Amino acid sequence: MTRRIAPRRQASTESRLSRRGFVRGAGFGVLALGLGGGLTGQARHAAAGYWNDGIRRLALHNLWTEEFLEVTYWEDGEYLPGPLEDFNYLLRDHHNGRVESIFYGVLDQLFWLRQALGTDAPIGVISGYRSPATNRWLRRHTEGVARNSLHTLGMAVDVRIERQDTEHVRRTAATLAMGGCGYYHGSDFVHLDVGPIRRWRG
Repeated sequence: MTRRIAPRRQASTESRLSRRGFVRGAGFGVLALGLGGGLTGQARHAAAGYWNDGIRRLALHNLWTEEFLEVTYWEDGEYLPGPLEDFNYLLRDHHNGRVESIFYGVLDQLFWLRQALGTDAPIGVISGYRSPATNRWLRRHTEGVARNSLHTLGMAVDVRIERQDTEHVRRTAATLAMGGCGYYHGSDFVHLDVGPIRRWRG
């Protein structure tokens, strides 16, 4: 049975994270990408509305721990610290329980992907934050694990979505052009990160 994580009380306006905090913390994002040009119409549309949406709500399901969290993490132009901490916990390294900060851009990438797919299904998470020790172990036992994986920086997530063909999820994520997008057909998941825009198949 899926265990729900109780969301924290919404933070007050004074304690919310600012847009400036996002730029310092995330480094990448659809706003900068949209201004850079060379994107698809769908991605430009997302970039144009990046600061204009009033609420960003995201539903994630950790497929290893069976925890579920659906919460608003952005409201009226501000990131909400409590929900961000809840997502950090949900996306922790399930091998050793280590919790680290997830780049806000990762959550935004998932939010916009869900919007583009037009689904209300939660996003199933296979891997979020990954400690260096876990990454080294996976490199010894699993193919396709990068030595300097962005998972170890809280800048990547591996996902699949219920009732959504994974190839379709990959194509949609690639169209948004918000960072790296890798498709692992054998394991049936899509890797997303907020690094440079690139595409690959594993």
